[in-house]
Parts: sequence; C-alpha cells; structure tokens
Amino acid sequence: MFKNLLQIWIHISFSLKKKFIILILTILIVSFLEILSISTVIPVLTALTNPQFLLEIKIIHFIYSYLNISSINVLIKILVILFCISILVACAARLFLTWFQAYLTMKIVNQLGVKTFRNILYQPYRSE
Repeated sequence: MFKNLLQIWIHISFSLKKKFIILILTILIVSFLEILSISTVIPVLTALTNPQFLLEIKIIHFIYSYLNISSINVLIKILVILFCISILVACAARLFLTWFQAYLTMKIVNQLGVKTFRNILYQPYRSE
C-alpha cells in the first residue's frame, strides 16, 4: 500500500503536494474542534441537571464573578450558547474538510489522468 502511495506521490506536482500537507493540517484542526465540541457537552449537562454545582468549579466561578453575572440562569444560557457555537463551528469545519478532500482528490485524479493520457498519446508509433 505504501509503495503505491509513494508512486502516486512521485507523480503529482509540487502544488498538490503542498495542498496535501494543508489537508493533513486541516484534519488535525478539525479533530481538535471535534474534541472541543464534545467536551462542552458535560458542562452543559451539568448546568441543566445541577446548576449549583457549576459554581463549585473554579474556572466557571471565576468567570461568573468576573463578568458579574446576576443569576445562575444567565450562566446556563451562556453555556448553552457556547455549546451551540462550538457545535456549529465543528460542523462547518467538517463540511469544509469534506469539500477540501473531494477537491484535492479530484485534482490528483485529474493530474494523473492527464499524465497517463499524455504518455499513451506520445508513445512511438509501431507498425506491424
């Protein structure tokens, strides 16, 4: 399998190799965003089931006192809004990643097809 990938890697242009590296970095960023969106589920569920427990968490208590939030319900609304935003950002990133993968695949297949066609077309003519 790696032998086939290496052969493909040799035949694609430098610009597509750069885009492939960008794809790898995009995959890592989208993975991080997915982890972030999944990790926001627990504070939201905690806020909905036991809102007073939120104030026992040091970071949330610091934010609560720093922003001078008047009630725990406002804090719950803020957490739910942040949860929704993180889900939307993760979905948008996944959508972009899917598009970028399809785009790069199309470019690589196109370039390999053109090279193959050119090699077949420019073969020396043999008469029998």
